[in-house]
Amino acid sequence: MKMRKALAIGVVAVLAVGAIGLTGCGSSTPAAKPGTAADGSTTPAPGTLTIAGSDTMVNMAEAWANAYMDANKDVTLAVKGGGSGTGIAALINGTVDFADSSREMKAEEIAQAQAKSINPVATKVARDGVAIVVNPA
Repeated sequence: MKMRKALAIGVVAVLAVGAIGLTGCGSSTPAAKPGTAADGSTTPAPGTLTIAGSDTMVNMAEAWANAYMDANKDVTLAVKGGGSGTGIAALINGTVDFADSSREMKAEEIAQAQAKSINPVATKVARDGVAIVVNPA
């Protein structure tokens, strides 16, 4: 019975996901209008928010996005992975609205964002859980 309890605790801990948080930005620049930018990238339609980053957090972010869209039919949330660094870089470049990251932003990344009038705000949403389960035999 103790082994089952330890295994259950381990599973719950692993499912807690290794996450530092979602990082969004405040910007003094107006939101982009839909269309094609000079670099060829497209901007989302009004009512669409984009989220990119941590592969560790992508399933949790998708679940939150789906729950939010169920309650707010006029909003579309587009979620993709790619890694914490990719999400943070996209936030700095203004190609996403939120970056999910399983690490804190580096001082250099914060400085780059602030140089573009983006003020990143981190919100911790989960913590890593580590469990060691040993067979008594």
